[in-house]
Amino acid sequence: MPALQDNRGSGSSKGHTLNDYSLMDTIPDPFVQNLFVLRHGEQLNQLEVQPGAVKAARPWDPPLTDKGKLQAWTVGRNMKLEDWNITRVVMSPSLRCVQTAVEIIAGLCMLPSSLEMREKGNGSPYVSTIKLPLGKETLDDARNRYTSTFQKIANRFPNENILCITHGEGVMQSVSMMWPRVEVHGVTYCAYTHAQRPNFKRDNDSTILCGDWELLTESGSVSGVFFGPSP
Repeated sequence: MPALQDNRGSGSSKGHTLNDYSLMDTIPDPFVQNLFVLRHGEQLNQLEVQPGAVKAARPWDPPLTDKGKLQAWTVGRNMKLEDWNITRVVMSPSLRCVQTAVEIIAGLCMLPSSLEMREKGNGSPYVSTIKLPLGKETLDDARNRYTSTFQKIANRFPNENILCITHGEGVMQSVSMMWPRVEVHGVTYCAYTHAQRPNFKRDNDSTILCGDWELLTESGSVSGVFFGPSP
C-alpha cells in the first residue's frame, strides 16, 4: 500500500500512512481519481498569415485554427465515449486554451463544435481558469508552478475527475513530476497525459486520504507525448 496523504481540500497535504490510524477506523473502497493534462489545439502562427491580412490585436496570444478546434472537439467526444466522467475543467486563460476548452466541453456533452461555453449546464463540467504569474519567471520556477498547480487542483477536488488544459511545457512537467528520471522530448497538439490515484474517505469523519499517482500514459505517436530515460 503506497503512502497516503491527508487532504482537507486546501491544496496543502500532510503525509500519512494507514498505520497512523487505529485499526478500528473503517477505510472503504477508494474513489479512483483521474487527472488529465492536455496541450491546447493547433494555434494560428502569425508568421504564416498571408501578406496584407489583418494582424491579430494580441499576436502573443493566438487563436486556434479550424483544425485545432476540430482536434479539441474530437478529444472531448472520445473522452465522453470512453466514459471518463470528467466533472471539472481547469484551463490557462490564454485564448488558445480557452477555445480548446470550449470545443472539448462541447464534445464531452456530445454537442456540435463551436457552441458557446457555459459555466455549468446541460450536464457540462464545472469550468475555471488559472491565474498566470506576474512578471518573468525562470524555467525551474515555471516547472515548480505547474507541479504545484496540478497537485493543488487535484487535492482541492479529490472526488472529481479533472482535465487541465495548458501548454506543451505543462504537459511535459506532468510527466516529469511523476517520473523525475524521464526526459520529455515533445508534445503534439491536443496530446495529454493521464494519471490515476486512489482516494479514501474514512467513515467516521471527512478526512480524505490520497494515494500516490500512477502515470498511465505511454510514450509514442498514440498518446502524442514522447519521452524516455534521461541520458
